[in-house]
Amino acid sequence: MGKKFWLSICLWVTVSCLVILFSATSICAYGIVPDDLSEGDIYRMVFVTQGKTDATSSNYQYYTQFVNGQANLSGSFFQDLDTTWKAIVSTHSVAAEPYIRSDVMSVPVYMANSLTASPVRIANSSQEMFSQTPNYPINYNQFGQIENTNVWTGSYPGGDPVQNKSAGSTTVIYGYSHLDSNLWINGPDADSSSLRSLYGISEVLTVSHVPVPGAVWLLGSGLIGLAGWRRKRQTKQSGFTTHFRCKDGKAGLSLANRSTPLGSLSQTTGGH
Repeated sequence: MGKKFWLSICLWVTVSCLVILFSATSICAYGIVPDDLSEGDIYRMVFVTQGKTDATSSNYQYYTQFVNGQANLSGSFFQDLDTTWKAIVSTHSVAAEPYIRSDVMSVPVYMANSLTASPVRIANSSQEMFSQTPNYPINYNQFGQIENTNVWTGSYPGGDPVQNKSAGSTTVIYGYSHLDSNLWINGPDADSSSLRSLYGISEVLTVSHVPVPGAVWLLGSGLIGLAGWRRKRQTKQSGFTTHFRCKDGKAGLSLANRSTPLGSLSQTTGGH
């Protein structure tokens, strides 16, 4: 295997690692970590599910399981987060607002809105989402794609169950993900057997250092390989010039590079 083969390998490793590194950095630094927070700060994430479900069950855990399943689908922003999710929905026995409330007050809530942008702040706390409505519509799904859709909630604007219209009833209240008024959670009702999305909110997350991907070390290896190849090439070129010498007024060449025509050498050396 010649030097061209190894050069190709080094270039392939370097380019591949750059792609992997860029992708990993984009997801870690922009997709799920707000850029207005510092290391050690706490926050929560919210999204609307791409998948749809009915609202016939009065068991709140059914909706929580559905939201967690959606958050951990392959390709989701959140599949590698070490967290669990709660559905923002009310049943006969569970009110959405107090149930999703964190033990720590004033934990800001964010929404991941694309792969290359920092999450947007939806509210300064989960309580504020209900008392003052969200700052932005909650209309991005777990893949960072716009999801303007109808969402099961079964709730009043304040997050309490709507009597006889909460999840598990014959007809259930739903909201509109593309609106940031009270209609985000409290719209009309529909047959509970029809399919609609759900809102999901994470447990409390903590901003930490973004881990250095293994691709960084592979990238370093590729760059070192390229540097070594370049140095070896330069060394050969300088050795070629050094070994050229004059013998009795005739051009001569040592064994440094037999494949190079002597005529081209005489031109670069002034024709000794």
